[in-house]
Amino acid sequence: MTRKDYVMIAEAIRGTLLPDSETGIAPPEREASATLRVALRVADVLGADNPRFNRHQFLQACRL
Repeated sequence: MTRKDYVMIAEAIRGTLLPDSETGIAPPEREASATLRVALRVADVLGADNPRFNRHQFLQACRL
């Protein structure tokens, strides 16, 4: 995978934390917690695939 792929994945994860575009309501805490767990697991997998993967930078890009 390339950096471009990592950015795209982080943007998708970050998008789940944004307020709903129609209502402006942020996701409930439970959903935000699930998003964090998913992001951490994805970071584990990407790190295992690429030793140069920067987990901290990825999680920052996810806004976590």
